[in-house]
Amino acid sequence: MLGYYGALDIAKTAIINQRKGIEVASHNIANVNTPGFHRQVTVMETAGAVNKFNTRMMFGTGVKATEIRRVYDRFVNYQINDASELLGRWDIKKNTFEQIEMIFNESPEFGLNHLMNEFWNGLYDLSNNPEGSAERTNLISRAETMAGTFNQMDFDLRRLQKNLNTTIGGSLEEINEITSQIAKYNSEIAKVETRGVNANDLRDSRDLLLQQLSSLIGFNSYEGGDGKVTVMLGTGKPLVEGNLAWELRGTNNPGNSNYFDINWIDSEGNLLNITDEISGGKMKGWIETRDTFIPDYLNKLDDLAKELIEEVNRLHSRGVGLKGFQDITGTFNVDNPANNLDSANLPFDLQNGSFTIDVLDANGAVVNTYAIAVDPANDNLNDLVNNINIMVGGGGGEIVAEVTPDGELRIHTNGPAFQDHSFAFTSDTSDTLMALGMNTFFDVDYNSTSGIWEYARTMEVNSLISDDISMIAAASVSNSPGDGSNASAMAGLRDESLMNGNQYTFADYYGSLVGKVGVETWKSGEDYSHQQAVVDQLEGYRESISGVSLDEEMINLIKFQKAYEAAARIISVVDEMLDTLINLN
Repeated sequence: MLGYYGALDIAKTAIINQRKGIEVASHNIANVNTPGFHRQVTVMETAGAVNKFNTRMMFGTGVKATEIRRVYDRFVNYQINDASELLGRWDIKKNTFEQIEMIFNESPEFGLNHLMNEFWNGLYDLSNNPEGSAERTNLISRAETMAGTFNQMDFDLRRLQKNLNTTIGGSLEEINEITSQIAKYNSEIAKVETRGVNANDLRDSRDLLLQQLSSLIGFNSYEGGDGKVTVMLGTGKPLVEGNLAWELRGTNNPGNSNYFDINWIDSEGNLLNITDEISGGKMKGWIETRDTFIPDYLNKLDDLAKELIEEVNRLHSRGVGLKGFQDITGTFNVDNPANNLDSANLPFDLQNGSFTIDVLDANGAVVNTYAIAVDPANDNLNDLVNNINIMVGGGGGEIVAEVTPDGELRIHTNGPAFQDHSFAFTSDTSDTLMALGMNTFFDVDYNSTSGIWEYARTMEVNSLISDDISMIAAASVSNSPGDGSNASAMAGLRDESLMNGNQYTFADYYGSLVGKVGVETWKSGEDYSHQQAVVDQLEGYRESISGVSLDEEMINLIKFQKAYEAAARIISVVDEMLDTLINLN
């Protein structure tokens, strides 16, 4: 009877273990579309043989399922994580440069270069008809449109920069959430596998988190003998170690527009700045775009605006409108009237030289000309005011100079005795008028928070001339309305090489900037496409190893089903044999 019972026991274990194979195949089929899932296989072995019936023969005892093994190539997964770091970085650069390219969108009839040409053309038109109201109005309109475009481009770049910073802050929370989940899976995997069971699904979930983390930030990882994975930043600082996860936190950096620095928090709660140590992933792309590429374009745009404003203002400040001034206040103030002019925090530099003031009577005839010497290394604004007043009759002449409470230079006619007089500026070798904002075409503002003059961001037409177009200084000579020489000189700036150490015209400089943006956009797109192909190839290779094939799993189902049916048939046969044996008599 022992032989019959042995056969029944073999059939029973066969049914149990073939059913396990069916369950594993079913699990594979159910997760065919699950991200990060690795195919599992049932590993079956022959059950141990035993000696029966006191013979020398060993009889097998059937089959046993020893483990459910995950089909997994650790090296390929490491390669995918490394490739995902680069892909995340290039993805951000590609998307960001595409947005930057839209900001610098340039065409023959649209864009900043076109608007600069329109501005120069407006000056040329004015030079041909200096007294024309239409030409003056048209020039102001074109100048305001050009200045507004500078403002908008600067605004768009800074808004993109702020958006990147906001994304960095949100992604730090995502990274912290992922690392805490990895640490949690470490604990669960170790707990399961200490019982000798493969934690296949838990490992799949952890590997998927590692891949997600790799797309966000660069790291190195390794698995210990206890099944727990350690995640380290490139500098050796841990993000996950055993059951513990370390937090990353963003802190505002006042030296970088209050944008986030990335800090790693050690076990004692100390914050260590690791911004410059981020080596890969989207975080690297966000940081280098926010802190390197966009500031570079902002600086180049600002350089263009500064040089254009400076050159136009230099000529305009020494020119003459259709009428003289009776009262004018500079638009740029010094931080301290007692500081020398070359260290008074003005938007443009002064030279050692002089400027000329023509005083005109009620009929517009020049009655006096005063040359005011300026030594910016030794003179302050108070000295300049005293020099003007002393030169003009010790304060009793036709005009009077003073320092406003805000630190600006003001010049006006002197009381009722000269109320019908006016004055004009006709030359300036010291650039004092331009630096102090006297009779300038464009105005800019100072950012006291960042401590810099913002040219592209705040460029605008001086309200002195936008409110009164007769004050546009088209002439170079007082009381000469038909003189358009100064407007012609300003229009001629278009063809002068004034940018980048007198190497480029304004148009050429901006054209090279637009070209650089285009090249970077193309290059980042190519880098992204190449890296995406690498990741796709690696994931395809992993899929060929670890992916679920429905055809293969259907074959496995049939195979296990037939084995199950055969084992059931064994039970049926043994049952028939036992029935025959029992009923022999």
